[in-house]
Amino acid sequence: MLDLQAVRSGLSSVPDKHKSHRQNLHAQYVSLFPRWHLYMEHGFNILLHGLGSKRQLLEEFRQQHLEDELHLVVNGYFPGLQFKDVLCQVTDELGCSTTFRTPGDRCQYICDYYSKGNDVLYIVVHSIDGIALRNDKVQGYLSALAGCKNIYVIASSDHINVPTMWDGSLLAQFNWLWQEVHSLAIYTEETSYENSIMVHQTGKLVYTALVHVMESLTRNGRGIFKLLAKAELQRDSNDAGQGMAFQDLYSHCKEAFLVSSDQALRAQLTEFLDHKLLKQKKGRDGVEYLSLAVERQIVERYLSTLDDA
Repeated sequence: MLDLQAVRSGLSSVPDKHKSHRQNLHAQYVSLFPRWHLYMEHGFNILLHGLGSKRQLLEEFRQQHLEDELHLVVNGYFPGLQFKDVLCQVTDELGCSTTFRTPGDRCQYICDYYSKGNDVLYIVVHSIDGIALRNDKVQGYLSALAGCKNIYVIASSDHINVPTMWDGSLLAQFNWLWQEVHSLAIYTEETSYENSIMVHQTGKLVYTALVHVMESLTRNGRGIFKLLAKAELQRDSNDAGQGMAFQDLYSHCKEAFLVSSDQALRAQLTEFLDHKLLKQKKGRDGVEYLSLAVERQIVERYLSTLDDA
């Protein structure tokens, strides 16, 4: 069986007869960005639906209109995503050290925080009907956030039956403005994760997958990963050591103002574990050790892009 790179290489040699048509469509939708942003500022949430991937469009919208705003990217097509970790990212960004019994309590805290103040949060959801978000509880949390003052959501959907996920109550909270977007773009990123048989072949995270996971994290989350990655690369490539002790990582993260408590760090590490970025084990001395589950070459490549930026 061909590996993923061989398939992509073969597909890249196939003539693209409709490239100019797709580019024209893309330009038309980009021209609507100011209108979409205006709709959101007036209390509506935007849902893109239609044939083709909307990921590139949403990413360009984020870069052009949300770069200077507090925003969160949620990749709903990633199978390992857990929405409780998305909520943890928001409360961590707010500097909250409160212990919450349930994700619902955390969601309510976020809604109360933004409803009472002037801060604004934008949430960009790729594939709101993706497998990781396609359940009643998660849609309930998303609708609660979307219906909250000063929180605005722009999302894409891929499935033709997406309206059946919501009853009248959820639809009222989402307050969608449905935007028909037929990009005709290939679902490259959406199919590049664990659901792909070609990724299952190796069982290892590919570079593009790592980049997309990093884009979904907060600034602090990316900083924590960078600390772990640098510590990993400083170890000798032939060293079979146990990794970095949790308390050492916590000390470094606290010094860099990336976390305010060990609970916040553990919430972020849980997301790394869910995305299969991290290995966790206890040594014979009872100390908890952490090491990356990503190939060294991929880590080096990712860090080099940060250094070049």
